[in-house]
Order: sequence, then C-alpha cells, then structure tokens
Amino acid sequence: RRWNMILPQLVTPYTKLMSTTSNGRHPVPTFRSSCTKTNCNGPSRRKLKVTCVYTKYLEEIYLDVCKCCPTSLQLLERGLFPSAPVRPTLTVDLDQLDLVSTLFMVGAPNVMNWAETLTSCLARKGYVLGGQDVLRRHYGQALQYYRVMIDMVSQTVNNAIESSRK
Repeated sequence: RRWNMILPQLVTPYTKLMSTTSNGRHPVPTFRSSCTKTNCNGPSRRKLKVTCVYTKYLEEIYLDVCKCCPTSLQLLERGLFPSAPVRPTLTVDLDQLDLVSTLFMVGAPNVMNWAETLTSCLARKGYVLGGQDVLRRHYGQALQYYRVMIDMVSQTVNNAIESSRK
C-alpha cells in the first residue's frame, strides 16, 4: 500500500530528472539536501542512513527526512531509487536499474545471479554489505518498483498524448 501511495508522487520528479539529464546522459544536478521549512522540526523529522549501490562502488549517505521532504523524493533527486517506500536501508542507481531492466527484457530475468555478480565485483573492490543475501532482496524490491514507476511514467505520457489529440 505504501508503494501505491509513493510511486505516483515520483512520476513528475522522475520525468523532470530525465529531462534535466537528457535521459541520463548528463550528471544528476545538485539536489536539495533537506527541508528548509522552519516548522518542520516535529517528531516526524529524523536522520536516515542509506547505503547507495552503484556499479563500481557503495556509498553511505545520511538523509534528513520529514513529511515535506520524503525519503523517496530525496533519493530520486540524487539519481537513486529506494528498496523500500518509506525507510529504505539500501538504494540503487537509476542508470543501473535501467540497464538491468533492459537486460531482463532481452534475457531471462535473474535477480539472484545479478545480485551475486554485483556483490562479488564490489567485494573485490573492498565493498561488503553486511548480512546474507542483502543485495538480492533489496535489489529485487528496487527493481520491481522501479519498473512499476516506469510503467506509470509511460502511461502518464500516453494519457497526455491522447488528451492533446482530443
């Protein structure tokens, strides 16, 4: 249910990001770091540590999260997609999700093998994720809902085209 509430909110920011970066050909621009509203210091405001998965490295970042600056939006502004809708501990680079998504369209989808391959490559570079099978589970979630968001974006574009024809 949480994904169903969050994903529609990401469609417009995602399309803006793709427009700004020429569909990922240019670097992600500077993002807003956190909420600037002074009345947002209530109990809903918190720090969140997130591990970011890139093809060549892992990075840990800290987000300042509140109701007006949700986690998923902050991550998307950085070119990342969360593995969970509200409090993700892991997030994946959009370029990588696009690559894997396209790969799985032309070949048999196998998140387990992809995650094991990526885990091995990262481990050789000295990056290790704690826990057993962490990357596969979180990566699978991110990939699944990334695809749902992409389908929503396509539907939004199709709807705009259809309404302009009328």
